[in-house]
Amino acid sequence: MSNTKYNGWTNRETWLVNLWFEINTHSDLEQAKDTLENAIDECPPFLRDFIYDCSINWKELESHIEEESEEEEESEEEDMQFVQNFKPRMPIPYLEARFKHREA
Repeated sequence: MSNTKYNGWTNRETWLVNLWFEINTHSDLEQAKDTLENAIDECPPFLRDFIYDCSINWKELESHIEEESEEEEESEEEDMQFVQNFKPRMPIPYLEARFKHREA
C-alpha cells in the first residue's frame, strides 16, 4: 500500500479506479464502488489479501467529478460568449454564397 502521489492522484489505486471506470458522474462513482466490492467478494480469500481497496480515495474521485463539472460549465459559458460576440470579417451573405458554392 502506497501513500505517495501517482500520476497526480493520491495513490495508484485511486488512479486506477479513475482510469478503468472513466468516472464522470456521481452515478459512475457509485457503480465503480459496487463493481469493485462485488469483484473483491468473488475473489478467493488468498487473493483478497493482495487487494488494497481501502486505500482508494473515494473523496478525491468525488472532488474530481465536481471539478470537471465546474470546468465544463465554465467552458460552455466561454463558448456561448464567443458565439454571442462573434463578428465575421466578411459580410454574412458573402460567406453563405461561398459555402453554397463549395457544397455544389
